[in-house]
Amino acid sequence: RISVIVSDHGLPGKDFVVTAKAEHPLGGAPARNLQFRPDKIGRYVSLAPVPDGRWLLQVKISRDGDHYKMIADVQ
Repeated sequence: RISVIVSDHGLPGKDFVVTAKAEHPLGGAPARNLQFRPDKIGRYVSLAPVPDGRWLLQVKISRDGDHYKMIADVQ
């Protein structure tokens, strides 16, 4: 599973909506849309795992009309 750590002014982030699109960089596997749920220590954990290998994640973090987007390369 993929974990995203969200902080809000140095504190664990609460009430965020985290989504991501996982793409295999060489097209070797179909893209996957991921949904995340918060845990008790400020991480957001994907509901579904992604297969082993390298993935490019387009992550979107939203709350109260504010949006933050980032790209992460995970292996």
